[in-house]
Amino acid sequence: GLNLRFSWDGTCTHSERSPLPKHFPDLRASPTSCVAESFREFPPEHPNFEPRLTEGVTLGVEAPPGYPTLFSLPLKSAVLMKAGVDVFGRRSRRESLCIRVSHQVPIDNDAAV
Repeated sequence: GLNLRFSWDGTCTHSERSPLPKHFPDLRASPTSCVAESFREFPPEHPNFEPRLTEGVTLGVEAPPGYPTLFSLPLKSAVLMKAGVDVFGRRSRRESLCIRVSHQVPIDNDAAV
C-alpha cells in the first residue's frame, strides 16, 4: 500500500485535505506538503529490520543529563501502593509503583534548551 507522508514545507501555504475526514479536519493554510509513497524495501545488505541502537547512543549512567532512567537514578525504595495517580484527568484505581530517589539529582540549566 501507500504511505501518506506529511512534511513541513515553508514554501507551501495551501490546504491539505484530510485522508480521514470523519476523524481529522483538513489542514488549512498550513506550511505542509503531503506525498503518497510506497513502502521502501530494506537494502540488500540488511534485508530485515534490525532492532539495535544507532552508533553513539548512550544509555543508563552514560545517558546525557536531563534524561534519567530507573537504571541511572539512585533509588532508595520502590513500593506498590494506591496513590491515586492522575491518569488523563482521573485518579488511578489500581496500585501504582511509587519510587523514592535517595538524593536530588542536580539540574544542569545550560543543558535544557
